[in-house]
Amino acid sequence: MAGHRVLVDWMGVQVETLDDLFPEHPRLVCVGINPAPVSVVAGHCFQGRQGQRFFSRLAQAGALHLNGEGFEDDAAVASGIGFTDIVKRPTARAAEVAPGEMRHGRDLLEQKLANLGSPDLVFPFKGAAVALVGSFDGNGWLDHRFAGCRLFVMPGPYEKRATADATIATFATGLAKRRPAD
Repeated sequence: MAGHRVLVDWMGVQVETLDDLFPEHPRLVCVGINPAPVSVVAGHCFQGRQGQRFFSRLAQAGALHLNGEGFEDDAAVASGIGFTDIVKRPTARAAEVAPGEMRHGRDLLEQKLANLGSPDLVFPFKGAAVALVGSFDGNGWLDHRFAGCRLFVMPGPYEKRATADATIATFATGLAKRRPAD
């Protein structure tokens, strides 16, 4: 299989999906709702238009340095950024994910994170964070934790640039202020 594609058992059904990508000591883990089919076909995370915006926002915050060579997820893993999804079954839209799948994925994710040393979790889409900690207003750094990890929600894809840039600046500041004890 090309890239990071794998076959996994998802709730009793074999599905082709993207593998979890965790560096040995991740400083960040990007958590999606589930993989997009375009990403699975490419074998790399966040290959759609909104996914590419996510990578540019990570770069804007100084969390990721893109050199234009290879795939962004490979560069990210090399710099200590991991990737996973709550639900491993790919769909064209997050609305196609059943609530039971979200609950199942939430429990699995909590187990996975227990072995990673509490990296910050970054959500490209608010829905993934809501699935883990429940409803909240806005985006940015949350007052909630999941599995001992701090949580940051990126601005929505249609948020005004000035507001989005301000939120991304708080991400950069929060990363710079992270202490090892966090």
